[in-house]
Amino acid sequence: MECGPQRELTFSLSINVADNKLNKITALGALNNDAFVNLRDSITTEFRDYREFQLPISLNADQTTYIFDFENRTDTLTLSYERLFYHQEGCGFVVDVDDVQGKSTFSYLHVTAIPFVGESKGWGGHQGGIFVSAAL
Repeated sequence: MECGPQRELTFSLSINVADNKLNKITALGALNNDAFVNLRDSITTEFRDYREFQLPISLNADQTTYIFDFENRTDTLTLSYERLFYHQEGCGFVVDVDDVQGKSTFSYLHVTAIPFVGESKGWGGHQGGIFVSAAL
């Protein structure tokens, strides 16, 4: 039985930024935006430029809204979810999310969610998590 992460829940974001410089990411209502300071460097391929991030989701609310401040534009991404808090035999107190939905000003957005807790290891070799792909 997979007990899920033993830390704050995060999601993986892969975003095609093309030639746009990303200055910063913030989250609305965040008490501390330090989690967004040390962002992974750009990954450039022959066909596109994109960035990958691990961003935290708020467990104090049923959604988290992120603001992406680019050099020439600003975009938003809102993830909505149902928070699940319960006792799991062999794990103790666990937290998970369900019914994850995304809404954004990006031209393309795809959200895939696999439960963090449970037997979820078969999907593309990934354990549970939230995986978001986006493009400007």
